[in-house]
Amino acid sequence: MANFSSRGSSNRDLWQFIAGHAVFRPKNLIENELKRNKNKILSALEFYKIPRSPAGEQLKSIKSLQGVQLEFVQRLSVFLSLEEEQSYDLYCSFLLRDYRGSKKELQTVLASDRYCQTLMLKVQEFYNAERLYLLQTLKHLLSLWDESKHPYATVYEEFVRPLYESTDFINNKQGFGRRQTNKHLLDETSEHLVRRIGFLQVLIILVGMDLEEVQEKQLVDDLAGIPLLHSSEFSKLSAVMQSLDDSPEHGPLLLAWSIFRQISADPKGGIWARKLGNKALELDVFKNLSNQLSSEPFCGKTIVASTCHCVVYGLLCCVLSLYHEDTLGDSEGLYSVVAILLKQPFLAHELWARCLLSQGLKDGLGNLLSSSASRFPFDYKHCMDLCVSLTQASTESARHTVHFLQSLPIYTEFMEKSTEVTVTSEQSVWQLAKDRVPYAGCDFVVPAGVFGQMHPQSDSNNIMQWEWRYSAFNVLLGETHRLATQILQGAAVGLLYSEVSLFSQSTFSLCQISCPPLELLAACLQVLTRQVSQQPLEVWHNLKLTGLLPFLTENIDNYAEAASGAGLNIAAYGSLLAGAECSQGKYPVTLALLDLIAALVQPLHKEGLLDELMAYMIFIGREVYPSFHKWRYQGINTREHIGQKCLEIFHQILNILTSVNKNGKPSVRDVCVYTLLYTESGRTLLNIIGTGVDTIEKAIASQGSSQEGFGVELIHSVRLAISVLNRLLLLRPPNLPTSPMEESLSAQPANRTTRHIVATIMQYMFHHHDPRLPSMATLLLKRLAMLFPMSMLACLGSEAEPLRDVYLARLEASTEDVELKVRMLQLLSVCVEMQPGLIEIFLNIKMGSDEKSVLSFGKSSCLLSVLDLISVKKQKGNLCPSILLSAVLDFLYALWKGRRETALSVLREKFVISVIERKFHLCSNLPFREEFWPSICLSLTRNLEEPGGSDVSHDLQIMATEIHSIAHIMRIVALEVYHIRSDALSAGLKSVLLDLCTKGRFEYWSNYLSLCLKHLPSSASTSDPTEDPSLSLMLAWRDLMLVLTILKGSGLVTLSDPCKDTLLTNLLDGIRSLFTASDLSPLQVKLASVASACYLTLLKSWISAVSKYSSVLELLEQILSQTCSNSEVLVPSVQIGLIASLTLVLQHVREQKKHVDSFQLTSLLAVVCGVIQQSTYQLPRPLQSSTTPTPSKVPNVQDEKEKDFDVKIKLQCVAVCLLEELISLMQSSDWLQTLKQHCTVQTLLHSLPTWLQVRQGFSYVQATFNLFLTIAQCPEGAELLSCSGLTQQLCVVSMETYNQPTNGGEARPKDAEWKGIHGAHLHLFASMLSALKYNFLEDAFNFVGVHCERLHQCLDSVGVSLSEGILQEAVPTCAFLAQLSQFPREWRLHMLDTMNTLMLDVCILTNRCVSLLIRPTLLQHMVEKQSRGDTSLNITQDKLKVTPLLKRLSSQSSSNEESEGFSHSVLQIQNRLLQILSHTLTALRNFSPDFCEILLDQNVDISECESFLRLGFSAPSVEADSAPSFGTLLSCLNMGLKLLPKAESKAGVSPVKSADQEPHPFKKALLLQVMEGCWVLIMCQAVRYLREPGFHTREKQLLKRELSAELTSFQMSLNRHIRRGPGSPAQGSSVSPQPGSASKLQFQSSASISTHHDLSFFHNTDDDGNECDDRIIVSMDPGCENCYPSSCLEPLAADAELPGEERLPPDEQETAIYIAGAKVRKLTTEKEKCVSCLDKFMDENAPLSTFTKMKALTVSRLINTSLGT
Repeated sequence: MANFSSRGSSNRDLWQFIAGHAVFRPKNLIENELKRNKNKILSALEFYKIPRSPAGEQLKSIKSLQGVQLEFVQRLSVFLSLEEEQSYDLYCSFLLRDYRGSKKELQTVLASDRYCQTLMLKVQEFYNAERLYLLQTLKHLLSLWDESKHPYATVYEEFVRPLYESTDFINNKQGFGRRQTNKHLLDETSEHLVRRIGFLQVLIILVGMDLEEVQEKQLVDDLAGIPLLHSSEFSKLSAVMQSLDDSPEHGPLLLAWSIFRQISADPKGGIWARKLGNKALELDVFKNLSNQLSSEPFCGKTIVASTCHCVVYGLLCCVLSLYHEDTLGDSEGLYSVVAILLKQPFLAHELWARCLLSQGLKDGLGNLLSSSASRFPFDYKHCMDLCVSLTQASTESARHTVHFLQSLPIYTEFMEKSTEVTVTSEQSVWQLAKDRVPYAGCDFVVPAGVFGQMHPQSDSNNIMQWEWRYSAFNVLLGETHRLATQILQGAAVGLLYSEVSLFSQSTFSLCQISCPPLELLAACLQVLTRQVSQQPLEVWHNLKLTGLLPFLTENIDNYAEAASGAGLNIAAYGSLLAGAECSQGKYPVTLALLDLIAALVQPLHKEGLLDELMAYMIFIGREVYPSFHKWRYQGINTREHIGQKCLEIFHQILNILTSVNKNGKPSVRDVCVYTLLYTESGRTLLNIIGTGVDTIEKAIASQGSSQEGFGVELIHSVRLAISVLNRLLLLRPPNLPTSPMEESLSAQPANRTTRHIVATIMQYMFHHHDPRLPSMATLLLKRLAMLFPMSMLACLGSEAEPLRDVYLARLEASTEDVELKVRMLQLLSVCVEMQPGLIEIFLNIKMGSDEKSVLSFGKSSCLLSVLDLISVKKQKGNLCPSILLSAVLDFLYALWKGRRETALSVLREKFVISVIERKFHLCSNLPFREEFWPSICLSLTRNLEEPGGSDVSHDLQIMATEIHSIAHIMRIVALEVYHIRSDALSAGLKSVLLDLCTKGRFEYWSNYLSLCLKHLPSSASTSDPTEDPSLSLMLAWRDLMLVLTILKGSGLVTLSDPCKDTLLTNLLDGIRSLFTASDLSPLQVKLASVASACYLTLLKSWISAVSKYSSVLELLEQILSQTCSNSEVLVPSVQIGLIASLTLVLQHVREQKKHVDSFQLTSLLAVVCGVIQQSTYQLPRPLQSSTTPTPSKVPNVQDEKEKDFDVKIKLQCVAVCLLEELISLMQSSDWLQTLKQHCTVQTLLHSLPTWLQVRQGFSYVQATFNLFLTIAQCPEGAELLSCSGLTQQLCVVSMETYNQPTNGGEARPKDAEWKGIHGAHLHLFASMLSALKYNFLEDAFNFVGVHCERLHQCLDSVGVSLSEGILQEAVPTCAFLAQLSQFPREWRLHMLDTMNTLMLDVCILTNRCVSLLIRPTLLQHMVEKQSRGDTSLNITQDKLKVTPLLKRLSSQSSSNEESEGFSHSVLQIQNRLLQILSHTLTALRNFSPDFCEILLDQNVDISECESFLRLGFSAPSVEADSAPSFGTLLSCLNMGLKLLPKAESKAGVSPVKSADQEPHPFKKALLLQVMEGCWVLIMCQAVRYLREPGFHTREKQLLKRELSAELTSFQMSLNRHIRRGPGSPAQGSSVSPQPGSASKLQFQSSASISTHHDLSFFHNTDDDGNECDDRIIVSMDPGCENCYPSSCLEPLAADAELPGEERLPPDEQETAIYIAGAKVRKLTTEKEKCVSCLDKFMDENAPLSTFTKMKALTVSRLINTSLGT
């Protein structure tokens, strides 16, 4: 129906625009709109013309109007008697705004005569409404043009003033009274309309008489200044007035004209004045005025009502100024109409202003008030009626009234016979002789001596007026007390001086009788309501004592009890409601009580007493709200008032932010939620919501005013019900089943006979009178779309398209409420994700007819309207406010987030076409076209007002919406860049990003974000953190930066290093500013968390751009210190990011070898120690249910506990890692003292047992053990650990890391990683033993005693199971035993059995490892058959089952097996086995005699070391476990020699060629260490056998012969390997053996293996070409000190530097080279000089290791001699 929008405009839209009900608009727009519609407004109803031209003549120019539509418009013109062109405009406007069908339905309607008649009537209703809106616009202008405070007053005045110059505008002939034009068309039911019109005509005539001016002239006796009295038409007008009939509507005119006749100079004026006045009194003029002012549209606060009251006020002022009230007939009617008038604030203000101006109440209505006060309390009612009206008018008027009542001048009463008086000289004047107490039991006393005037009465009841000033409030208290006493029929009641207690007591008294006066009881409750604001607790306490309210006789423990009403006593109110109010149809007590409860909700909530309303809320939910609409009523609006007041109470309770349950019992809010969801109250709520737009429109049409009436009350009820339901769905208990209300809302429609409630709610979009109703309905639809998995499109049925059209029409209309547009866009944003069907009809993306055609927007696509709103022209003007722009961008962000590719593809490719182009089909002619991305990103190019510049709430709200808009733009750009390839991105987007980069916009927004963090508004701490604009901007900035610079930043933006440094610095400044406050709000914590995480992420990529590392460290240290300023609260989410950033910077400093001041590191270390101490003390308790997690769809408290647990454990972990990094950068003297001062080690040791015992906090435990390993590297640190109780704290409890659960449960998947903690524990004790030696030996023995069984199981399992977990644990186990084996004597002395068991396991393990290593094919087969999971060590393990296949594989020679042919798992296992073998060989060497000693010292005690190598030379078997033999070690030597070329070739591969290759698991250092260990162990054990006296000579010969052959073969193979070299072309600089070269030992540490050239191991040393007599120089490879601590070297002096008596004998002196770590000296002997080549590669000042020393290096002749070969 877009074609119809170009025809005409709606008067309703004009009225909304001019009145400014939707939004405040600039004056120039209002002025332009008034000028554009000036002719229509000034013409009023005459704008609509009757047909004058022939039928169809005017419609010929409209070419688009054809067929049935043309025929319908012609018929409509005849039916409405309206010009055809205007009829067509009206028809188009109706279709666009009020038609509720689709295009297809419209064609069906026009084709049917029956349906056409209905449509024509609908258009007629719309036409009548348009005429009324036109008059409403004119009335609005005429009413407000002289209001100086109105924002458009000047514009209105310029437009309205010409109207007063035109007499034709008002001089129109019309009927008067009952002689109304077209009266015959009205029936009896419209009689009230005739009376209204007649009364309005009377008021117009009274305005023309200008009675106020008449009164002013009369007061100054200037009758000549009254033009009407001297007018030539006066006599004619007088004759007309005298001829008026007896119609009640003529009463005010007669009364007014009697005033003119009274003041006229005509001698007969007084006579006519009495006649006219008496006639007016006979017509009950005051009663009629009272009735008219109490009915619509003359009641309320509308402009018409105020004008009417003002005119009548002027009339009565003139009347009371001329006549005494006693002469005006019935005083009841007079006082009634005056009381109604004085309720108006401006009239009350006028009364008191005249009182102050004339120093008293001397004229006008002041005379009546003064007269009634002089008769108080005798004439109690009249005075109180006027005073009550004055107090209700305004607060200022109430103050004047209180002041007036506190000092009344005359006290009037009946003269009692018991009164003692004294006669005075004046007649009827008496003097009180004794104090008089009018009210028994009260303090009010008329003092003696006052004079009084007696007024005799015919009934002998004389009236006395005492001239004495007193306070009327004392009289009121006395009267109230007297009435309460009378109600109790004389029962004694003690006087209570407090007003609250007094009226509470009155209420109590009224509740005691069977049928109390309802109005009186309601008045008492109203008084208590007024007192709530001053004394809420006193009111509530006394109200409970009255017995009026329902109460509970038993406790409410669950929702079911509350819903059933168990234990509820209805008390007096329940009886009154059922027995009196419902039967009478009047509910004053119910209304007053609802007001009182509504006033008590917030005060009781603040005092924590809200649950005391439980009984009354249960009563309302069971007895009042479900059935109030079924009661009978006398008043038309009473039912709506009861429903509204109930809803207001529900709304207040449901909007309470916190609801604390005491002892697990439901709170009042919970009971209200349950009652409305699961009982009949919910049905009532849905019935109110389902009222429907048609019912509301009829109610509005029937009321007399557009601002007041039954229709307005109905709208208010529906709005309240929608708001309550919206809040109700938000607070729904997640642990309860689906409620009946939710089933009604979410059930899919079964048939089309009844409209679904969702469709009814959406139909409110057709309502235009109050824009808040469709706005609230849209908000509820948004909630329903978010919560319920239903299809709203299915609920709408055939109404979907009409509703879509009205949504879009109101979205496009410039006169609509901005808030309504925002709510509509929010609904569409939610539908993108939750309602795919509904959003599709709104998107309306059309596909072309052929396959090659592209996607395009449909004519009813919401995207066209949305894009038109964000056009550059509208963004730069006032047509798109910031809140609307934010909603539009939120909707577009939802499209990108939901990946609506069809819509996005059209958005990317198409231009933004204005709505005008779409409507007029002029897209090819109009030049207004814009690209999409410049329009979207326009806000990024503009500067915003800096935060903190204004404290005005309006400015802060605008700034918040602008920030939200920026955040949405950033998110849209980030998603677009992330999902689209760089080469496929739009050129417009690339251009925008380039402009942002080149113009410094990234720096600007980074700085703006920092300012937002510094100037958070004070209201941010109390509002929802997720809706805060600063948080939204922070999250969007994070996403944009990560996507543009890290994930997909190449080719899009190129930020310079200074720019990156600035962005990082701004983030840190913002984080620091968040911690300046003493108390952190949840929003500040969230902002700091996101900012710190963002900083860490960016720092990882931009670490090289940091210019000053010291300043960054200082700033991070300062922020971290601020986060710890509050010792009671931690902010782990923030501190984790800060600590990780510190760690990252320190690692970069260490890698780049940057200098950092030691003082700064020491200061940072102190802060980190403080964080660890504080974090350790606040670690949460271990989770109870972590072993058996129960999945749940609903988030519960347990999930929150687990989240908090994980965060705090992570904080502890990163803090410990940072401490380890600091220690590695500092000298031990710098960090050791700080650790001692903060007791850091003791704190960590004290916390570890708890987590080890329950197996939780794995990351924290692992990081702590790594820290301890780093500390133990130096002796001082190891001593600190030992003195802090390392063994006592961890030795026993660490058994839990490998034990099975005690409850018999199955092992968990995470148990394997906890076994790794046991390995770290072994590494730690090995390091401690290495550092402290004998000082830690006892602790090591204790550790072995506790874990000996586990050590045995671990060693025994290797080979049986080759799982990763077992091999990982075996490595540190063997390393620890190797370290402990350095003390064989002490071990044998203290733990002989344990030593024998473990060393036997070591021997067997050595044999197993060698047997598996030399058979890789067998190993491959075992890995394939091995289960993927770890094998538990606590079960009995079967030995490897020998099968024929295994026998065949084990018997195969391994000479042809290449490691490259095996899987990566096999290679990894081989590597693990080599590591284990290196440690076991080291342990066995420590139990073997020293090679040099047993070789050279003939006095060595060989019995101290046993022979553990079997005398065998065959390869080890895998079928049986046995001790290793010489063949085992020889096989190991050959295996190592075969693997050595592969390790060398892998180590020498070019990194360019091996970039895609997997690194080889074998390390050369490890292979050399294993080979060296085997060689030395063979030599030691062989000499041990040869030195054994009991060893048979034949066996010695066998040993010599076999070893000589095997070692000769090994030496030849080794020489061949040396001559060939590594064989890798990448190692072109490797050293090759040259004939005749000097004998050199070339050796390097593992630290240089991968970076320096490999050196030859053996050389021909005597240049004779014969290698058989060369010295075999044996050495241990030093390896990597950190990875293989047992291979490190200890410095020894060379033989040449020893004293003479300790050197070798001269005849056997050879070169013996001792290598001390990485420090090699040149050693010289008598025969030759050996120079080490390591000086080229190693630092002379490198530190020396202290773990293992080099045993000895000797020559082949000594070995041959010893072996006898």
